[in-house]
Amino acid sequence: MARLLPLLDAAMSGCIAATAAVEAAIEIQRRFPDAGGLIVPLAGWPSLLPLALLIVVACLWVGRLLLPAGTTIQILTPLENSAVPDVCEVRGSIWPAGEPVQVFVLTEREWRPQQLPTRDGALWSARCRFETPPERSDATFKIAAVSRTALVVGPVRRLPRWSTAISGIVRVTRR
Repeated sequence: MARLLPLLDAAMSGCIAATAAVEAAIEIQRRFPDAGGLIVPLAGWPSLLPLALLIVVACLWVGRLLLPAGTTIQILTPLENSAVPDVCEVRGSIWPAGEPVQVFVLTEREWRPQQLPTRDGALWSARCRFETPPERSDATFKIAAVSRTALVVGPVRRLPRWSTAISGIVRVTRR
């Protein structure tokens, strides 16, 4: 359902642009009646075209209102390309506020689920571990937050695709 929203927005924008173009053509014809050919006939059903397009826009707008809004997750801290300690507090937000959140850290080749986030309305925070092998002092990690009803237990190769929503992936390095 959430993927349908951009299509409705694009259709509304297209109908509004077409309405504006037809109205402009009608006004040009009214100002210059002796011009060569008619762009849009001023009488009959073509003169109702802008009204019909606006009715289509109204129907699309009502459909847009009736569809549920998608879940939005953001990671607020740490910022992209920042250095983090071994254990770091990751903070973020989710909308709608009641949706579940699970945080993952990509270490080497596996996404590892982290401690369940504490919640304060739409804001959440989770303590994440950025563990590297002893031979590597600094390493690059990726952080992602996922909204889904069932928790993932144990490391996974890929982020769950069956999730309601996935945040943007944040890259960090360990100090």
